[in-house]
Amino acid sequence: AVRSSVQIREVLETTVEKIGTTIGVSRCLLLRSLGGPDQLEVFEFVHECIPPVKNLFCSSDGFAFTQTALGRISPHDLQDPELDNQSTYDAGFLRRLGIRSGLIVPLVMRERVLGVLFLQDCTEQRQWSIDDVSLIGSLADHLSVAIENAELHQERERQAVTDGLTGI
Repeated sequence: AVRSSVQIREVLETTVEKIGTTIGVSRCLLLRSLGGPDQLEVFEFVHECIPPVKNLFCSSDGFAFTQTALGRISPHDLQDPELDNQSTYDAGFLRRLGIRSGLIVPLVMRERVLGVLFLQDCTEQRQWSIDDVSLIGSLADHLSVAIENAELHQERERQAVTDGLTGI
């Protein structure tokens, strides 16, 4: 499903919905920087009865969280902020998200972080097994290829309608 479209928004919306329902998490977010420090794209799947948090990522705390997550190239888990005082992330922001456990998996293509998948469980603490991390990492690899393909398709479309000499 992720590779069936070259429209990047469709790819990312499909991804968070499929991963969220398949893995059985409270929320699945995909966070993606669009270049500037305050330019962020957030896609969110929310399980029923769980409030959406997409708007929290537009705050300064949300930008700081995203920049920290985008700075890491390996998957890492988050514990309940009430119990974990060792986290590199702001515990107050994690409390506002209402998570009990989380998993952040970077989307990496050619040593470039394209974004991160952020899976959250808000009802109970979850121990992410090696199999969970491996499966989601594999999905992240496929998604990274799909994002790059969609970006290349967008660039080709732009080049097809833009004069190379004048830029019009």
